[in-house]
Amino acid sequence: MERHVSSGASPTSTGAPGKGGDATPSLRTGALADNPLLHRAFALIIALAAALVAWLGLFRPERMDRSFTWADLPPLHANFVGALYLFGAVLVGGSAIVRHRSQWGPVISGIAIFTTSMLVLTAINDEAFDWSLGPVRAWVISYVVYPPIAWALTAWLVRRPMTTAGGAPVARWMTATLIAVAVVFGALGVALLLARSAMADAWPWPVSDGVAQFYGGPFLSVAWVAFWYSRRHHRSDLVVYAPALAVLGLTVLVISIDHRELFAADDPAAWLWFGSFAAIAATHVVLSVDAWRHRSGDRVAPAR
Repeated sequence: MERHVSSGASPTSTGAPGKGGDATPSLRTGALADNPLLHRAFALIIALAAALVAWLGLFRPERMDRSFTWADLPPLHANFVGALYLFGAVLVGGSAIVRHRSQWGPVISGIAIFTTSMLVLTAINDEAFDWSLGPVRAWVISYVVYPPIAWALTAWLVRRPMTTAGGAPVARWMTATLIAVAVVFGALGVALLLARSAMADAWPWPVSDGVAQFYGGPFLSVAWVAFWYSRRHHRSDLVVYAPALAVLGLTVLVISIDHRELFAADDPAAWLWFGSFAAIAATHVVLSVDAWRHRSGDRVAPAR
């Protein structure tokens, strides 16, 4: 059973302990923070690696295309991969900086899910790799090394104290938004991994089966962290999650508009694509501002 940390402050909320990669027990506020150096170091390494891929995908798509030798990644595909990795860089990098486990806890198990999915996809597409290329070897080594470390950290951290900055409670619409993100991205992630051909046919812009399946891992990671953050009780707990999703939504909108010629105006999937990411961007910008205002757990007085 997890220990709950408090420094003499009164409990701000209670609830049944959760189950899974980052159980959410009864939360208590306190000055004591718990973000171990081991987690911070691993998170920073992952964030830097993700930032490099994001830079390639968004600003050097031709190099991204050459590096991913098992998939065809023309500009929009490379940009979208870059947007997904930028989300990861912001999320994981933020988790290395914040203090309380309620703010960073779900991220480490999200890393475990994402890196494991990449390892599985690498194994499935083994024949498509050119092992003489340096980027390929770096890719494979990364996704062989990262998963066991991430899962070991996930198991280790489950028994560490849950700490929170406390403060203003999460509003119902915030929880509903996170649950909606978890459901949609989770369903799409499973479908992309298990029914890649059907999903490639339904995708709003031309995509190969292999690339469609690759998107499944990041989508499941988004769903996982959104679900666990939806179980948090305080707005200060969303200070890492909300900006990462806002960045994802805004970046996808920008690159989609930039490549709008690839979308068919009469395709419902295209309208759903733009509408969904616009909604993600708008709601999570609001969540980001709110979480930032409450990041230290203070209640913000209403304007008079």
